[in-house]
Amino acid sequence: MRHSYRVCFARLCPVDDSTIRYVLELWSPRKVLVEDIQAACVGDHEPIFQEDLATFLSQQFLLESGRLTATHNTVEIVSEWESP
Repeated sequence: MRHSYRVCFARLCPVDDSTIRYVLELWSPRKVLVEDIQAACVGDHEPIFQEDLATFLSQQFLLESGRLTATHNTVEIVSEWESP
């Protein structure tokens, strides 16, 4: 069995301080607490590049596969990772 989780959240861009809306999708063979997902997405509230945020999320959810998607200045950025 595989569970899927999807959450939308916003963070600030470190270059132009614009608000970027993200969609995080996780797929896991185990239960993942919603509170853990929310805490990881909010983080320290500091501006962050998507690539760095995706690396952070992949480290927080080592056993899960995931995709982080956002559009910034008309450019869609998709970051994906696979569980080991």
